[in-house]
Amino acid sequence: MNLVLREATMADKDFILTSIVEAEKSGGQVISYAGMFNMNEEQVTNLISDMLDADLPGQEVCVQSFVIAEVDGVRAAALGGF
Repeated sequence: MNLVLREATMADKDFILTSIVEAEKSGGQVISYAGMFNMNEEQVTNLISDMLDADLPGQEVCVQSFVIAEVDGVRAAALGGF
């Protein structure tokens, strides 16, 4: 097994987006932001996608704040910090 940790790039945006949405669901079926803001999952996902597109350094939802773990060349995890 070959494990590589690398800085995320815009090419990882969809993987990061999926990772954020699944983390917010915390293993469940409902994304917390949807309930808090009376939105559906698609609306919340689109907003998060827009935030990733902006890629503003220092923000929580920023591609530059993520590290990608690859196992044998396949994305396996995303870790974000700010």
